[in-house]
Amino acid sequence: TVGVIIAAGVGTRPNTKWCEDHHLETLDANVTCQLAIAGICEKLGLHLTLIGTAGFYHYDDQHKLGDEKNGYVEADKPNHECNYYYQMRVYLEKLLNETGAIKNILNLRALFPFDHKVTSSSLIGKLLKFQKINSIKTSMTVLDDLVPLALDMINDHETGHVNWVCRGTCSNGDLLRFYQKIVDSSININEVQLTQQQSKEMGNSAAYIVPKRMIDKFGEEKIPLVEDSIKRLMETILKEKGT
Repeated sequence: TVGVIIAAGVGTRPNTKWCEDHHLETLDANVTCQLAIAGICEKLGLHLTLIGTAGFYHYDDQHKLGDEKNGYVEADKPNHECNYYYQMRVYLEKLLNETGAIKNILNLRALFPFDHKVTSSSLIGKLLKFQKINSIKTSMTVLDDLVPLALDMINDHETGHVNWVCRGTCSNGDLLRFYQKIVDSSININEVQLTQQQSKEMGNSAAYIVPKRMIDKFGEEKIPLVEDSIKRLMETILKEKGT
């Protein structure tokens, strides 16, 4: 009665590098199948939600690292098609726009999504296993706080592209420091601070993404600052570890 949600895709295990050697599977899962489902939903009169990505943005001369007055909003064109996965996500959005299918679709653009479940495949779980981490400030999607807002948008049948991220930026090192401070003081953090150019050349995703559509809908005070959201999440992790 509400609609359909597509969180499917390929390439995230172990990472998007898998897509470089599996073009057909990547195209099928991330473009053609999603367009086919969009067509079915339109025929049935069902609202469709796609869990997409904002990873096709990166800091540049107009959107510099550390400048949180000039972030990417939903209308900005992607500038970081550094691998086949991002190329196909950009292609999907292009086709959704050109065909008019986007009028029935809510496309939630996530970036580094994670929740309070620390598993081997979660962002926090992966960072805890690495001997050394690369670190650069970027927007992030803290699911514990942003899923409820997504459900409100779905129930309201919102459509179009939405930057589904918290306000502000955080780095991998910052994330582990919150974990160290709140959850486990015994962990060691060995990080390499990346410059804007180093990060882009390595094919990383890193950018200040503005959740403009969500701010317009809910008001700025309802969109959590990423550091506040992470603190709450770490408290939840600590509580679950205690039980």
